[in-house]
Amino acid sequence: MIARVDEKIMASQARTDRLEYRLDEQESDIDSLKSIVGYNTQSVKVAERFVWILVSSIIGLLAYYIRT
Repeated sequence: MIARVDEKIMASQARTDRLEYRLDEQESDIDSLKSIVGYNTQSVKVAERFVWILVSSIIGLLAYYIRT
């Protein structure tokens, strides 16, 4: 009887250890994803500014050529 309880406790502890290990892996994955997302966000901001500058320049050139 005591052996059976001990086996259940050991199995429960093994499951807990496995779940903690998986949570630690997910936490490190999330941390790496945060840094990737931060880099991508910065890249998108720069690209968006460049596109708006390009669009504004094209509109300005069209207005200049239409006026002349």
